[in-house]
Amino acid sequence: MKFLSTALAATALVAMTPMAPAFAAQPAGVTAGMEVVDTNGNAVGTVVSAGNDLITIRTDRHDVPVPVASFTPHEGKLLFAMSAADLNAAVDANLAAAEASVTLGKPVKDVAGVEFGTIDEITDEYIQLALADDKIVRIPVDGLQKDAGGAIALYNAADLIADASDRPVEAMAEAEGEAAVEAGAEAAVEAAAEVDAHAGHDMGAEGAN
Repeated sequence: MKFLSTALAATALVAMTPMAPAFAAQPAGVTAGMEVVDTNGNAVGTVVSAGNDLITIRTDRHDVPVPVASFTPHEGKLLFAMSAADLNAAVDANLAAAEASVTLGKPVKDVAGVEFGTIDEITDEYIQLALADDKIVRIPVDGLQKDAGGAIALYNAADLIADASDRPVEAMAEAEGEAAVEAGAEAAVEAAAEVDAHAGHDMGAEGAN
């Protein structure tokens, strides 16, 4: 069973249309084990816990914190606008998007939501971020949080930018060298093709004679 953080679950369910608010900030009468059903009366899951603004329900696959306003009490149960299959699918999609957020080239935001760089390198010890003006900065692996809305560095962008350094000249030269090799290889292939085409033309001319 996978467990979602509150923030992750909220992102997954942001597009869900809530039912009419039925509770105050602290939902009264909601207890662990209470059954949650969809509008057709089919089982969605059971209540794990109820907080100030969220009720965590357990489906057959996930524990999902959901906004209180998404439920309506009915005959000792909680009515919910999504079926178990739809809720599981929304969570699965959210988890997949979060996983994909920490890959090379993906944008990175800081804790304030400011996008300031991209993922440049990933190792077991650190993650390197590429910033503007060919600057780089490294943070611990656990300093970057996966999120469906884009990876989040658990720092302020200003602090990371202040700690950034120039990309090593060796790395830049290596990248330029690789680009030059690729360009040379492409030029060689094109030249060979032109030679072959010219040779074929000459042979055709000789045959005509």
